Amino acid sequence: MIVQQFLRAIPFDEIVKGLYPDLKSLGHFGLYKEAYDQLCNIVPESDGRQVTFDISEPAPWSKSDRKIITANDVEGQRWENIVGNELIKPDGNEFTDTELAAAILWGSTFYGFTQITSKNYIDDILKTSYTDFGRRAKYLMVKREMMYLYNKEDREKLKQQLKEPKLTYYMTAQAWHRLGKRKAHRNRSKRKRDWRIHNRIECLKKLDKRHNLINKLKPVIDMAKPDFNQLCLDIYHADAITEYWRETFCYHNMPRMQYLEELMATYSNALKNRTPIPSKLLIVVHISMHHPLSLSEKGRLELFLNDFYICLKPSPKILYAYNNTDSHEIQLQFIEIRGKA
Repeated sequence: MIVQQFLRAIPFDEIVKGLYPDLKSLGHFGLYKEAYDQLCNIVPESDGRQVTFDISEPAPWSKSDRKIITANDVEGQRWENIVGNELIKPDGNEFTDTELAAAILWGSTFYGFTQITSKNYIDDILKTSYTDFGRRAKYLMVKREMMYLYNKEDREKLKQQLKEPKLTYYMTAQAWHRLGKRKAHRNRSKRKRDWRIHNRIECLKKLDKRHNLINKLKPVIDMAKPDFNQLCLDIYHADAITEYWRETFCYHNMPRMQYLEELMATYSNALKNRTPIPSKLLIVVHISMHHPLSLSEKGRLELFLNDFYICLKPSPKILYAYNNTDSHEIQLQFIEIRGKA
């Protein structure tokens, strides 16, 4: 039996109970639901591996006596390969099929990530720069360190990294040691100068992310120019911006609006109680221009989202963005704006 056949035989709600036996609500599992539906419906492509399981005893400090089960050859693998590979249950299996499926879902999604959320997470880890703000921040980061580097080889290696689109830099252990030794002898004026540069770098990083968000919205969003200019000001001057996604993966098995309502009301119910409460919430509905929402779907979507966030004041602003794909699916991009700078 391949993994996809195994997952299809077990309802998602049962798999969640396998992950969290004492769970009382499904309101935090929207991303897991999206991942499960993709794993059950994508075209499988086996790479010849087998999905096996490791069983280990609980840690000495654990409050639970349950043994720990881990699925092998799923973490970091292509989903098409995972679901196409053969499933081998452990010898003397004392786990239920639900618990085995939960281990596969846990490992293959890297703890509940989907393709969009994993990309955003990796970009955040690697601190990719997108605009001139990011490139300026990288320049200041390198310049700040070069003030204390006198080794010619160290300086050249650091200069070469200015062309890389990452807001990080690296040096040898010896170079870091020399740098730390010189920084330890900074006087008060130099420490204050470094603190000012650090604050400027953090400001540029923030502007880099926000300008990138605006650049992505500008070509696709359906909005009057004065309103879009106001939106840009809100994004630029906010104290904090939080961005997250929810997507339909119905694969023509059910109407897309029915899937979206179930995903939000049952598996993403916790979103309505996020804290701190945003001063503004933007919901960007991404949809294919070849398969746009009908008038009834549009009215149903707006009514549902306003009811979902009925306690949020002001009500969320719903915008529409059109792409050139051939997908029937709906993507919701939530942008929470908190406070004013």
